[in-house]
Amino acid sequence: MRSMPRRTFVMEIGGRTLSLAALSAIALDATSPALAEADVGFHATPLLQRTTTDSGQTIEFPSGPNQISAFLVELAPGGEHSRHRHPFPIFAYVLEGTLTLDIEGVGEMQFPAGTAHLEPVNTWHRDINKGVAPVKWVVVFLGQAGKPFTERP
Repeated sequence: MRSMPRRTFVMEIGGRTLSLAALSAIALDATSPALAEADVGFHATPLLQRTTTDSGQTIEFPSGPNQISAFLVELAPGGEHSRHRHPFPIFAYVLEGTLTLDIEGVGEMQFPAGTAHLEPVNTWHRDINKGVAPVKWVVVFLGQAGKPFTERP
């Protein structure tokens, strides 16, 4: 296997620094002795490694000119992101609070701070904050260039 240089991507989000280096653990075996010898002070904690979405769908990426977009999303206490769906895979990581995802045909799922999930594709769902503090999460859309991230009824 050819050795690839490792880069660390860091985003400053709301006064917090989020390192995306942990995502490299999905593509590279961070426990490999060859990699461990070359790194000093590097530690990768896998956040998520799955082959299906929250609703059990197999993950399939769109063909064509793809685009990755990332957002910091905030939902006020008692707030709701009304019924919607996404035409491609969505990775999400909850930074603060507890996100409730109400998925049509599946029911409600809770994601507290420090958890990651893969939202369903082409399935109606709602994001709800049932708590007393804001919910903040990072959303990464793995979609096609020029195609909307979210569809509404």
